[in-house]
Amino acid sequence: MRISVRKKVKGIIVLDKRFHIILKRVRAVRIYEQFVALVYVNFVVTVLLRMRTVIMIVAGLYVFLLLSLSVYPVEPKPILRPLLILMFFAVVATVGWVYAQMHRDSILSKLTDTTPGELGTDFYLKMASFVLLPLLSLLVSQFPDLNNFLFSWLHPAMQALSH
Repeated sequence: MRISVRKKVKGIIVLDKRFHIILKRVRAVRIYEQFVALVYVNFVVTVLLRMRTVIMIVAGLYVFLLLSLSVYPVEPKPILRPLLILMFFAVVATVGWVYAQMHRDSILSKLTDTTPGELGTDFYLKMASFVLLPLLSLLVSQFPDLNNFLFSWLHPAMQALSH
């Protein structure tokens, strides 16, 4: 197909009418592609939000499991505590692996505006937000001195609120 230049208007070259028709078709196809992609993006974002919710529920359940083991007099405590530590490391490793794979994926990186193939600060912040509370709960349940130290900071605040 030969494209001929018709005239020059204010520094802009006006091309043949056939070129404008082809250009409009290309733009229309891009708009259709974006519309179809948005349906899938909506699905992927919904799945990512549900995964985040499930991960936060797992962290909360772990904290409540540690709390119930500390409060309720369960008989085989020496057996359950190492199992809870092992479970903590298994869950953190699994969640870390899943988050790392998600952050390295090129399509998900384009959706979240991160660099594909590398783990940035967003990855480490997500992992820290997941690990911090269960780890603190685990340490407090394993070491009573740490529990007393942490609650010694809260004791003056509790006394100020009670008066």
